[in-house]
Amino acid sequence: MKGFGRCLKGMLAPMASVSAMNAVFFGVYTSVLQSIDDDLETPKITSTYVAGTVSGVLAGLISGPTELIKCRLQVSAGTGREKKTNYDILRKILKTDGYMGLGRGLGVTVTRGSCVLRHLLRYV
Repeated sequence: MKGFGRCLKGMLAPMASVSAMNAVFFGVYTSVLQSIDDDLETPKITSTYVAGTVSGVLAGLISGPTELIKCRLQVSAGTGREKKTNYDILRKILKTDGYMGLGRGLGVTVTRGSCVLRHLLRYV
């Protein structure tokens, strides 16, 4: 698989987590906002900041492992070795690093999610 097709390799894992991430994004955001601000029509900027950060961090915890699997699949697609699946990559991570291996790169994913979400949800 060459060129653009390599970018599509490994997309099954992130696509499977999208519904869970969106449920967390909007469910947690709304719950946190309701618990810290009385006026939901025009919430304070600090309330939207806190709610967006909390929901972004929790959604990042869901998307981090799936993004890791996707990236590993995309990198392995260019090596010319045997074809790998999402499950092959997951087994290799668990075998070599254990469950903590799924957290590799999680800090960046969580930071990205919290920063983007807290600013975007302000305008929703």
